[in-house]
Amino acid sequence: MASNPCPSRSAVHRARLVAGSLAVLLAVPLTAGGAQAAPTRAARPSAVPKAWVACPKGRLDGVAVAVRSTTRSVVTVNQTSRSHARVVLWKRQANRSCGFTKVFTESDARIGAGGTVVGTRRRQGTNTTPLGTYTMTTSFGLAARPATALPYRRVVAGDYWVQDNASRWYNTYRTRAQGGFRTSESENLVTYTTQYRHAVVINYNMPPTAVRHRGAGIFLHVKGRGATGGCVAVTRAHMGTVMATLSPGDLIAIGR
Repeated sequence: MASNPCPSRSAVHRARLVAGSLAVLLAVPLTAGGAQAAPTRAARPSAVPKAWVACPKGRLDGVAVAVRSTTRSVVTVNQTSRSHARVVLWKRQANRSCGFTKVFTESDARIGAGGTVVGTRRRQGTNTTPLGTYTMTTSFGLAARPATALPYRRVVAGDYWVQDNASRWYNTYRTRAQGGFRTSESENLVTYTTQYRHAVVINYNMPPTAVRHRGAGIFLHVKGRGATGGCVAVTRAHMGTVMATLSPGDLIAIGR
């Protein structure tokens, strides 16, 4: 078992699939102030509208987020209690540079059992979810590749997420056959059959600037019954919508 597994320990044994329903679409402006096969990739998304510009100071569902000119979608995570959060998926409006359409709202998403903490102050093993805004560029899962523009790697036996602080491969996807890390200090991905049906990597504390002991393996994934070890978890239905909506480089903003 990894020193800081993303799904909670209880979730490994008691996780169940929970279906979700999509919310009614709602247009909202972003207002100021407030040895494995390589990952497979879908067709490249169409070019972003020329009218889009960066929106550096804004809020979506009360969460501060700095949107880039190329950002197509944003996931906001608004902590509502210690290990619960409201997650909203937003899609950018083609005709409004800083306008976003709400795709779904999940009012009972799960976050780390230890709550949230400023990302630069996080410590591995505390089961906390890092506050801040991060890009999402890759995905993986035990299920077959879904419809997604994200590079996708299907998990097989022997696949790990390296959480070994002594390894040069810290906070990367690696196989047992490739070696270079202690499996006892890393996350065996096939263990989490519910949570990692589909998952998106949140680019927190990533190489080459990863800080040892700050934490590794922070994902957006399918939720089980309990809190996570630091990841953000939504229903299987909503995770499918996330996979279908995101493009490489889209953002997740975690606040409270």
